Amino acid sequence: MDDESKKQAILAKLRRYGDAVHRILRHEWNPIGFDDFLPEDEYDQYVDRVCAKLMHGEGRQQLSEYLWWAETKNMGLQGDHQRTGDIVNRLLLLRDEIESSSP
Repeated sequence: MDDESKKQAILAKLRRYGDAVHRILRHEWNPIGFDDFLPEDEYDQYVDRVCAKLMHGEGRQQLSEYLWWAETKNMGLQGDHQRTGDIVNRLLLLRDEIESSSP
């Protein structure tokens, strides 16, 4: 694979991560709720950090701690450990899917 092909493969992988994490945070995690009233980009400030954690191989604890911080400290919500754990599981499955399909 030449350098341009490698670059394109990396960019495609980044887009896959970004798009999928955006959908998961917006439509599955969504700690604020109110689906009909939230802007589509409501959780975009968390997407890059989650993607970086996934791509760097961080595990369940690091992802849980970050989402819990976002939910309880940054947003000031009560938090839901079950939902956070479910989303972490979903994100880890996503990573497995993306990494297993990458060249």
